[in-house]
Amino acid sequence: MSDRLPTRTRPCNLSASPIPEAPIIRVEAKSTSRGHARLIVRLGAEQLVALVGSINDANPEAARLKDAYATASTTLAKAIQVRDDFEGAPR
Repeated sequence: MSDRLPTRTRPCNLSASPIPEAPIIRVEAKSTSRGHARLIVRLGAEQLVALVGSINDANPEAARLKDAYATASTTLAKAIQVRDDFEGAPR
């Protein structure tokens, strides 16, 4: 894990749900601030990728699917940041 949460953290809620008919899992977090929620989502997604990777090591498609998920997760995080930056920009 690239970031560590301090021992005392803000209250948060983390969930992960599969998207029907898609090889995607939606990871969501609610917290007292948007930045904290983003951190929790990113850390949760990293742990999910690690768990799926350890479970699926025997599957010949596992590496490709894991890389595809990691790429999609990064792309989504960047898109959310751009959207949030745009929404916060003065008009």
